[in-house]
Amino acid sequence: MDFKEIKKEFNSYGLLLIVVGIVINWVGAFIAQTLKLPVWLDVIGTMLVAVLSGPWTGAVAGAATNIIKWVTFDPVGGPYFVVNMAVGLLTGYLYKIGRYNKKSGIIDLLGVTVALALISTAISAPITVYIYGGVTGGGVDLLTALFLGTSTTHGLLTAVIGSELLGDIMDKAISVFLVFAIMNLLPDKYFKSETQKKSAVEKKKR
Repeated sequence: MDFKEIKKEFNSYGLLLIVVGIVINWVGAFIAQTLKLPVWLDVIGTMLVAVLSGPWTGAVAGAATNIIKWVTFDPVGGPYFVVNMAVGLLTGYLYKIGRYNKKSGIIDLLGVTVALALISTAISAPITVYIYGGVTGGGVDLLTALFLGTSTTHGLLTAVIGSELLGDIMDKAISVFLVFAIMNLLPDKYFKSETQKKSAVEKKKR
């Protein structure tokens, strides 16, 4: 872990992006919660910060989002801060290794969607079951009830895993493709890694 690189993410640009990311997440989450949608819409800002600034600023934006949600309108949002953090870290990593950027093809985008959905469900399902008893008051609760009513479901945990995985696939697909569209609308100067690459090239030329 390169702490110097992590520190560089938290410059004035990175801090500004964190604020913007939190606002985007909060608005998306509020809409999803109000309409009882089977998605969360609370990681769009996290992912945008992660690709523009880096994984750690993305993680901070994600964690802060859940804490702010918790004290404003979402009484169960707090413990899920680790999910939003994980999304920021993984998104930033996938961007750095070239799996998620402006040039990503449909296969890469689907792969990113699945990866984010899997890690989100793996972290969130135990929280939902063991802290909240399987019910959080969100739109995904309906999916949990449907899974509990099927013969293939064995217990609450498997029902929650099934419902949250389905919800996460939809949620992360929306987020992945929306952030991808935003990336392609923004010039390279807004991407910290691209700016650093250009600076390095210019220094070599000198």
